[in-house]
Amino acid sequence: MISTIRTTRPPFDSARAALVAFSILAVAAVATSAEANEKTAAGDYEIVKATADKVWRLNRRTGEIAVCGMEGTRLVCAVAQETTGGRPLSAEELETRRKLAAEAEQRRREDEMKKDLAFMDRMIALFREFVKAAMERETASTAPK
Repeated sequence: MISTIRTTRPPFDSARAALVAFSILAVAAVATSAEANEKTAAGDYEIVKATADKVWRLNRRTGEIAVCGMEGTRLVCAVAQETTGGRPLSAEELETRRKLAAEAEQRRREDEMKKDLAFMDRMIALFREFVKAAMERETASTAPK
């Protein structure tokens, strides 16, 4: 008589697989988002040597110029006064500049939000595919043969 050895393995737990897949995707999303924010922040400024001990820091997004120098081990910056051709800015001009800067910042934030939402949509679609594959695998392994 031939004896058959049957091994039992626990059924494939699709919920556990889905949780693991989602965790991996979440970590990847956070890492990618942090990297993108780092690149954006690094690209906002340009440093230009002015003298032997001073540099100018130009904010490319706002146009603000700061004069920077070393104090001990720290770089200390002071914002330069706005140049207006020798005349003070009127309240209307200041308000217009503030509004334009606020609008530009709002557009930048909206664009960044659109990119983040598109990325999250792709991650959710990928997660759904993982869950679908896990469920199909579980169904196939429990189907009678």
